[in-house]
Amino acid sequence: MAGINFERYRVDQVKEAIMFTPYKKTIRTIKTGPGILLPALIVLAMLASVSGCMPYLTHDRSKVLLSGVDIDQTLKIASIEIDKGTWGCVLGIWAIRDQVVTPAQAGSISDLYFSHVASLKLSFNIWHLTWAIADLYENGNDSTRAALQKAYVDSKQRAKALHGLADKFVNGDKIYMGDAHVLGRRYAETHVVVPGNRMYLQSFEEYEKKHPQNKKKVSASAGP
Repeated sequence: MAGINFERYRVDQVKEAIMFTPYKKTIRTIKTGPGILLPALIVLAMLASVSGCMPYLTHDRSKVLLSGVDIDQTLKIASIEIDKGTWGCVLGIWAIRDQVVTPAQAGSISDLYFSHVASLKLSFNIWHLTWAIADLYENGNDSTRAALQKAYVDSKQRAKALHGLADKFVNGDKIYMGDAHVLGRRYAETHVVVPGNRMYLQSFEEYEKKHPQNKKKVSASAGP
């Protein structure tokens, strides 16, 4: 979707938008000042942002629904990711914000939201978590909306305080759906479970195999 003027928004929001945790170890860095390292990908993303290019962003839900998506397994992954508290830790929820969820699943998402949102320090994480809640609520039926009501009210206030894209995407008169750009699409493919669609994870167990360090953390927290 073209036409979004990123020049209106804060530079730090543009920088944060492309700092997805899974890519930190693979991107090159350049010096931007004494003792400061800036991922080279930020420079590329900022240049691309000026053109207003978010090819996977849409207002048409039919373009983003995933046939056969397993929300329960994906939420298990999302809960592990958000516990990390790192840059992009909320994207597990964000990646399924436009899918169909049951009231029970919406309740689980609301619980995840309230158990983490107050501790989030990075505006990128707050932006994407509040964006996720807004889409889930606005696309949901009455029962789903009831389960998300408190989180929705809270998310609108937090997004408004951030201004810029966060406020626009959460409090605007349109629903901004889709993976947005190539890094968002790649994150979804590696964190959303869609059995039978080889572009995505096939199971929670596949995620565990690819992230053995997470499996150890889950086992340790489970106790004897």
